[in-house]
Amino acid sequence: MTDAGLLAEQLLWAATADEAANQDFNAVNGDVFRWNWLWPRLAAYFGVEAAAFPAQKMPLEGRMQEAADAWREIAAREQLREADINKVASWWHTDADLGRQWKRSPI
Repeated sequence: MTDAGLLAEQLLWAATADEAANQDFNAVNGDVFRWNWLWPRLAAYFGVEAAAFPAQKMPLEGRMQEAADAWREIAAREQLREADINKVASWWHTDADLGRQWKRSPI
């Protein structure tokens, strides 16, 4: 996670600075971030109760088989530009990101 303004500045720099050519970089603003801090806030925003932190991994890739149909309905109802969930979500990538042991700590 990073601040959108900082990310925009870094992307502009990476696209225009000679010293950034053919280089990898990572932009962060130094804040400590934990997913378990975000989930209760997201749940509150949507007016639902946050689930307890799971003791084991719960991969999405094998559990999102019906997401495409549900997303098409949501996209139509909300007049979203993209109705193909596979163009906006990557379950294996989300699993890799959220499934890291050091990121899963409840503390």
